[in-house]
Amino acid sequence: METLKKSANGLYRHFAQINTIHNFSNGYALSGGSFELGVNEACFWFYHIICENQDFLSSFVFQNWTLKKVGGHEYLIVVRDEKGAMIYSQVFINSEFMFDELIVLVVKRLILLPSEFQYYQTSAQKNQPFSIKKMSSEEFCFSFN
Repeated sequence: METLKKSANGLYRHFAQINTIHNFSNGYALSGGSFELGVNEACFWFYHIICENQDFLSSFVFQNWTLKKVGGHEYLIVVRDEKGAMIYSQVFINSEFMFDELIVLVVKRLILLPSEFQYYQTSAQKNQPFSIKKMSSEEFCFSFN
């Protein structure tokens, strides 16, 4: 298969609101957009890397995770904090991912797309806390109080 040579975020930028979240791993959840991207692009492995590294990154309330192709099947994962300082990096080999780049954010215990972040941030500024209602063992309804 041929690599698309673009960012996965461009294809998923239409996710501008957070309507659902999905329970994922180690107490972390996925927004609707990050869940759809995981299903359609088979990249839950990236979210697992995020969750597995929280033992020493969980003190950073905001994390910007970038997965960037550096050549062949080699990707560089770089994590930055809210000030842009690099707090973690790792080289990862993957032959299945079809994009050159993917960026996701981790805010508290939610993994979301950058296109969903403004909605999240605006809601937080309005002091509209999120409430999570369990719909099934895998899916949660995400609403504002």
